[in-house]
Amino acid sequence: MKHRPVMRPAKLYLTYPFRYGKNKFRGDAFNSVSVTMEKKENDYVFHRIKRNTDAEKKYSQNINKTGLPLRGFALLLRKLMLFPG
Repeated sequence: MKHRPVMRPAKLYLTYPFRYGKNKFRGDAFNSVSVTMEKKENDYVFHRIKRNTDAEKKYSQNINKTGLPLRGFALLLRKLMLFPG
C-alpha cells in the first residue's frame, strides 16, 4: 500500500517588534522604559530606553484597521493569503 503525502496549507507566523536604535521590543510588552546592563571590564553600564507606547498603540490600531487577523502583536496567516497564485 502506497502512502501519499498529505498536503496542508502552509502557515506563516509574523510578529512586528518596535525598534529603538539597536534595540527591539515585542509589541505586547508595554513597558514605557526598559533598562539593560552591560559589563565592561570591571565596570557596569546601564542603558535606559524610553519607548513611545502611545505611538506603538496607534501603529497596532492601524494594522487592526486593515482587517488582518491580528492576535496581540502577531499574525498567523495561511501562505496563500500572503502569496496568492
